Amino acid sequence: MLPCQELLTRRDELLNVAVTLYQWLDHIRVPEEGGGQDGGAHQETALPRLKGSHAQRLPGEVGPVGRDGAPPSFLYTIPTFQNPSGRSLSTERRRRIVEIIVAHRLAVLEDDPYGLVRYEGVAQPRLHDLEGGELVSYTSSFSKTVAPGLRTGYFVLPADTAASFEERAVSTYISPPFLAQAAVGEFIARGHFEPNLVRVCGELRARRDAMTTTLERTFPPGSSWSRPQGGYFVWVELPDDVTTAELMARAESAGVAFVRGEDFFPRGSGLGRSSARLAFSYESLARIVEGVERLAALVIASTGSMVAPRA
Repeated sequence: MLPCQELLTRRDELLNVAVTLYQWLDHIRVPEEGGGQDGGAHQETALPRLKGSHAQRLPGEVGPVGRDGAPPSFLYTIPTFQNPSGRSLSTERRRRIVEIIVAHRLAVLEDDPYGLVRYEGVAQPRLHDLEGGELVSYTSSFSKTVAPGLRTGYFVLPADTAASFEERAVSTYISPPFLAQAAVGEFIARGHFEPNLVRVCGELRARRDAMTTTLERTFPPGSSWSRPQGGYFVWVELPDDVTTAELMARAESAGVAFVRGEDFFPRGSGLGRSSARLAFSYESLARIVEGVERLAALVIASTGSMVAPRA
């Protein structure tokens, strides 16, 4: 929230791609990594109205247009292994976004906590690198690559904004977490970062595979899911007659946790009602398999369908 306050210069014009990226990609059909979109292109994309903000429309390949034809003043995006969908923007789409950024002189915060946690495929260029760092501020975190409890991250900022960022940060938290920052610095200095990243990616790949393989084996017809090439999450689409709000109550009783898809969309939009975000970063392989099996049984009970045995 702190960098958003610093970058947002007009309170009424904001593009928040973090919340709506899944829906955005689903409509524009631009080729993307790790997520089942086709290569066609619709003529226009509608972003849902966010509470307290003016909803934007991206007309075809023209660029973002705000109220009264004025461009928005700020874009926040997680282009790589986005939360909750686990999807990534293609290089083609990133280059087009950078063209729009430059044409409209649009301030951007590229949030990239998962970019280094890639265990499959080829890394996409950062928006920050493609644009050159004049308009795009970049942020990442060591909580995904070293240890979650550190809660330590960093910014790569345009030179003319660095001082104001630091001033706002100091006025907000008074004192930074020196112990956690020192631990990260020592961890890197001793040469542990790269070997640990290899270990982390290997562990996450095995957990993703355990989840997606069990989904394939147990979930009923009409279900689909992403197969992320990095990050922590699988996005699941359930049959239309299953609502995750109703499913969650029974899942909690069965000892299974997930996040409802509708929690990632504007309230009252009706989007995500049959969707769910499943996380695989924490649990063991055996518990992932057991959790998905329990959830599958609940989904099947909701639909009355049967899953054909697989060889």
